[in-house]
Amino acid sequence: MSQSTLINGRWLTLDLIGAGGAGRVWRVCEEGTGQIAALKLITVNTAMHRLRVKREIQALRSLDVQGVVQLIDHGEFLGQPYLVMEYIDGAPFPGRSVGSD
Repeated sequence: MSQSTLINGRWLTLDLIGAGGAGRVWRVCEEGTGQIAALKLITVNTAMHRLRVKREIQALRSLDVQGVVQLIDHGEFLGQPYLVMEYIDGAPFPGRSVGSD
């Protein structure tokens, strides 16, 4: 996925902020409102993994804990599930951002 991809007509990708074995995380802007958020496109390879992701999304939908990012949206893009969470500016935990030395 390149920069400036519109995901499900709502989320415009701005830049890649993280990547790993579980997927990629993009800083996105919501079309219409301009809200900045983080979108994680999750790599799933098996039906069992897809089911686990669906259960995690259900748990996140009801979670409201101080210090834990809030789930804003979720869905599928190009056959892969994604989560949209509030964007917190700063260094990822643990580790460094994509492209840092």
